[in-house]
Amino acid sequence: MFEEAPNRWQHPHWQPGPGSGDLLCEIYHTALNPEDYERLVDTGLGALALNAPEKRPEGFPERPRERLIDPMMAARHVAQAGTILGQSAPFPEVERLFTLYRHLPALLIAPDGVVLRANAQAAARVPGMARLPADFAQTGSLAGTVTRRIPLRYEGTQEAVFMVLFDPESQTRLAAELAASFDLTAAEADVLRLSLQCLGRKEIAQRRGVSPETVKKQIERILTKTGAGSQMELSQIGAALWRDPAPPAPGVAAPEGPALPYFPDERSLLHAGRRVSYRVFGAPEGQAVVFFHGTFGFCRWPQAAEAEAARRGLKVIVPIRAGYGNSAPVPAGAAMPAAIFADIAAILAQEGVTRAPVVTLENDSALGFGFARAFPELVTGLIAFAGVLPVTRKVQYRRMDKWHRFVVGSAHYTPVLLPLVAQGGFHFAARIGREEFVRRVYAGSPPDVALLADPSAREAILDGTRVALSPRHLAHRAYALEMRAFARGAWARAVTALRDRLPVVFVNGATDPIAPPPTIAEFRADYPWITFELHEDAGQFVFFRHWARLFVHLAEMMAPR
Repeated sequence: MFEEAPNRWQHPHWQPGPGSGDLLCEIYHTALNPEDYERLVDTGLGALALNAPEKRPEGFPERPRERLIDPMMAARHVAQAGTILGQSAPFPEVERLFTLYRHLPALLIAPDGVVLRANAQAAARVPGMARLPADFAQTGSLAGTVTRRIPLRYEGTQEAVFMVLFDPESQTRLAAELAASFDLTAAEADVLRLSLQCLGRKEIAQRRGVSPETVKKQIERILTKTGAGSQMELSQIGAALWRDPAPPAPGVAAPEGPALPYFPDERSLLHAGRRVSYRVFGAPEGQAVVFFHGTFGFCRWPQAAEAEAARRGLKVIVPIRAGYGNSAPVPAGAAMPAAIFADIAAILAQEGVTRAPVVTLENDSALGFGFARAFPELVTGLIAFAGVLPVTRKVQYRRMDKWHRFVVGSAHYTPVLLPLVAQGGFHFAARIGREEFVRRVYAGSPPDVALLADPSAREAILDGTRVALSPRHLAHRAYALEMRAFARGAWARAVTALRDRLPVVFVNGATDPIAPPPTIAEFRADYPWITFELHEDAGQFVFFRHWARLFVHLAEMMAPR
């Protein structure tokens, strides 16, 4: 991103604020306390002198230039901190339950039926299902199974139900083993058997022909004998004693099952020996539009926007990039972003697409220009929502908000830190929740924060980004690779290659934390052949507020059929 003007990006001699020692302390603090990630952001900006004034204050003595941090030493610390952070579960309660019930079919389901996660045994029972009936989480069951439901929250506010599937015969055998282990009476053993089948006291009383009060006393005696504090804890004791089949040895991960799609319309292909996934929505035989989901994986449009695409006869293809969702990571040492471009071209070939406009979100404008340069025969135009362009002035970097300045600065100046910067940021978002993450990171953009109050936009943002952050998967490694390519890649030539060849439109918001209005004005001056559209009531999430503008601009870019 920066090598076009290296003289504008050299570090200032004067470096006030925290030093490398403080930065190392915060690296380890983040590994142990990812919810305090903002401390690393603030300390990192100070230690790297990325928020220092342009000029040394008058009268300050000359200071010798210091190395920010020794790369070899930093690599060791980042690896150690990353290992520590990797051992902590981003969703602790979810991970605890999946570990406890690792030997049984288990799923995590959202209230609307979306399968958030499933282990190998459960995936085999619901193959290829991204969403179950809306009432399944509360009342649904699978034939030949007994279902145990455990309500929980993840990301602070998101409701979900953890479901364990037992077969009745094994449940009866388990109840008998527990009864023998804890010297339960025959009546207590029968109550335990029915309780483990997720029946309530009234249902147990009806089955046994006794009063609910009698069942209550029997359950109290069972809890006393077993030492369990509740029926939930009793169920967990049962899970710990389960021996059919034998649980995997400690430290051995459960085998991977069939990959559950993240979306009902998700498709996949094998390319260069790797699985590559993508969404297709709209008109099945319509004119193709390619949508780049951004570094946070926005794979969903607002429901009205997706319906409008279908009404207009558009077939929207959303490549899910390497390391996101079910798309396998690129091999170590693979050239980036060339590997991403090859995957996208393979998807278009499978879908029979020969030419199509490309629509991008935020930093993906760099990928859009790069893809058009790498495969000029496939692209008819580029529409960049919240798009950015190569930096031409140092002040453009300083205008970025601290969060984006920290990530981009780390990628450029100290790339050895970027894996931990990305990993810590994703764990931070998981711990505090994506909604709170948006409120904190986009606090300087009230229109972006306000979008969370719009049910359609909120659903698209939260459901669409599950390929990047969810109880199934964190895409921090892919994010780090892409941000490094964005920050250090030479893509200015890819931008100029489109001049006078393809229409290019930028749709930006006035409160965008990366490209505020003064930066957009400079982009206009540097690239007069690009059409710019600025919306005062939007920020970086401008697409989710002004998606209707997409269809206006698509008209001149659609390839003739």
